[in-house]
Amino acid sequence: MNKILDYIIDERKGHYCHCIEVSSAYEIESTIESLVDQLGEEFTEAEFIEFFESMDFIYWPEDGETEVKSDEDEVHSFDVKGYLAGTL
Repeated sequence: MNKILDYIIDERKGHYCHCIEVSSAYEIESTIESLVDQLGEEFTEAEFIEFFESMDFIYWPEDGETEVKSDEDEVHSFDVKGYLAGTL
């Protein structure tokens, strides 16, 4: 299993679901940046890539918005490895 996933499951005492609901690729980027800021010293780029590539990103429009096909496509086609290569 991925070291980051093991770490988070241990920290949350087993209460963790390996997916996030997002309304845009920007929200995925924000989530990645936040976790890298918190744990960047402890884990490698390869471990972050493995962690986020194994995560499910579920498209969920913001409250009051209707589905936007381009946003949904962006979420489902998000390139974790490409984004992390430019971030780390």
